[in-house]
Amino acid sequence: MNMIRKTAIVVLWSSVFSFNLQAEPLYPLPIPDTGPMSSVAVTPANASLIVGETKQYQVSGTFMDLSTRDLSAGASRIATPAINSTSLFGSATLLDDGKVLLAGVHQNDTSLSLPSFLYDPATNTFAETSTMQEPRSYFVATLLKTRKVLFVGSYGYGPSDFSGTAELYDPDTGTFSYTSSTQIARSSPTATLLDSGKVLVTGGWVGEMAGVITSAAEVYDPTTGTFSLTGPMSIRRAWHTATRLLNGDVLVIGGNAVNLKTNTAEIYDHVTGQFRRTNNDMAASRQNHAATLLANGKVFITGGSVAEDEIYDPVTATFSKTGTISPLRSEGAKATLLGNGKVFLTGKNLVEDMIYDPATNVLSSTGIANANATAFSVGAPLLKNGKVFALTVKIEFPMGLLFTDIFTPAEDITWSSSRPSVATINQTGLASGVSYSTSSTTPSIAASLGTISGSTSLKVYSKSPTVVTNSVANVQQTTATLNGTVNTNGDTGGVWGVCAPASGNFGSVILTSPFNGQLSLNMTGLESNTNYTCHMNAWVNHTNQPDTVGTPDITFKTLTYPAPVATTGVATQIKATSATLNGTCNLQGGSGSAWFTYWKTAKPSTVITTTSQPLLASSSLVAVSQSISGLSKGVTAYTFTLTCENNGGKDIGVQSAFQTLNR
Repeated sequence: MNMIRKTAIVVLWSSVFSFNLQAEPLYPLPIPDTGPMSSVAVTPANASLIVGETKQYQVSGTFMDLSTRDLSAGASRIATPAINSTSLFGSATLLDDGKVLLAGVHQNDTSLSLPSFLYDPATNTFAETSTMQEPRSYFVATLLKTRKVLFVGSYGYGPSDFSGTAELYDPDTGTFSYTSSTQIARSSPTATLLDSGKVLVTGGWVGEMAGVITSAAEVYDPTTGTFSLTGPMSIRRAWHTATRLLNGDVLVIGGNAVNLKTNTAEIYDHVTGQFRRTNNDMAASRQNHAATLLANGKVFITGGSVAEDEIYDPVTATFSKTGTISPLRSEGAKATLLGNGKVFLTGKNLVEDMIYDPATNVLSSTGIANANATAFSVGAPLLKNGKVFALTVKIEFPMGLLFTDIFTPAEDITWSSSRPSVATINQTGLASGVSYSTSSTTPSIAASLGTISGSTSLKVYSKSPTVVTNSVANVQQTTATLNGTVNTNGDTGGVWGVCAPASGNFGSVILTSPFNGQLSLNMTGLESNTNYTCHMNAWVNHTNQPDTVGTPDITFKTLTYPAPVATTGVATQIKATSATLNGTCNLQGGSGSAWFTYWKTAKPSTVITTTSQPLLASSSLVAVSQSISGLSKGVTAYTFTLTCENNGGKDIGVQSAFQTLNR
């Protein structure tokens, strides 16, 4: 007998810890301890970016107790502080006050008597509470409407191995006490809270020999503290699930039916107390799987050594494949309904926790590594703060390891832009600039969580223009054409030429519409016969960036004007000591200067030069006159010439003569 029992323990240990040991959570979900969220704030506020750039937004929530929390931090899984216990707990039950009761053992030792513990999410600490009336393994724990916790079933302790005893945990006194025993001693049953406050107990192992499974069902009445038979189920089941539906009935799925997994399912009618088969069976046989009631009243089924997930529709009483392929292919899935209506999946051999979204029928990774993927998942109740308490146990003979983690789901944030043609934002809060904004087209970036939303404005600036100076053409004495490639990047603006060593702008073009292509600037005001280094610059109207300096610089030299032609004229207004000298200059289109040189004809060595006169650029003859005085009177002969000069050279006109008067 002892050998048989030990063999059974080894087999059960290999699978029982994958079994859902806690009754399905009720819907609707608990309100967080912080109270409902009152507002959300989007940051950074009143930000700006440039077209083509991105900006990451965050959102924080303010709750009714005035506490705040970062809602865009993403999912996380963090280990709690270590618990001061050597027990490998067999259940994790969320209590009415928000704490989690850890109870039960996984040791085949009738002398083992270890205290239970309470986990307090508010302080992230564990505290010892009392010891159960007897050691239990392979049991179920169910939170009653009385706030007490019912423990049913056990294996491996006492003379009969299968225990029919049941007990209650009272959170007010922190103690365990016996209630009446079950009608049938069993291990690994299911226990489902009914609308009436009673508990439906179904199936389980009732004998050590292979295939000793029961179809019996019974109901616990917390008012009388007694169990009474109901049902039975249509077939024998163990390691199955029993999920309360929104109409109060209970869906019983799969399990081990005499050493073979089954794909059958049946409905417990909470009014008649009878079971009936569903209209079809599951696509695959499962045991030690998870079955989670969704917000829409359907049931999501995953795990149990089956790859493909399924959905049960209570309206049609039928199963259908979801099309999602779950990595939870080993037995022992845990699937917890989150506050946003999505389902959190964890379990043995699942290296990353998963999220199933019923609204989109998409199964995706949280990106959070499950550090305890080699351990059995015992329980994953949803805490009142919206997080998940994950209890896992790793069996290592003769002892084992206990792991407790807190999974924080990513908030279900909906991001939107009021003007997606100006700026878009994806559902991770990453905004992208599409086109520049004006005072009337500045978009609002909003984050919504259910009916609560917050927003902020986002100013989008255009990119700086791009400019490439390509070449210079049509170089003349004072003009040239500068060619380049300009892209205003969807904005309006302008282009101008800049040349060294001169200062100022040499030619400009105003662009009244977006421009991208070749552009030529007609530069004027250059000096002839001069070396220049020039480039294009560009600006746009709707940017916060500096103007763009084009590259590369283009070097060239302006043309030289032809040398001028000087023509010496005749003297006029001749008097005894004064006269006016006259002539003309042809500057050949350039600018320059002119002056006269005169001397006494008899004394050519004494030469006098008049002050140089600046002459404006001209292509025609320019008259030049200069009054001179201090001449010698008395019919004295004088000779003079006109000199003209531009940057192409100079020219001296032919000599001309005159005589002063006597008086």
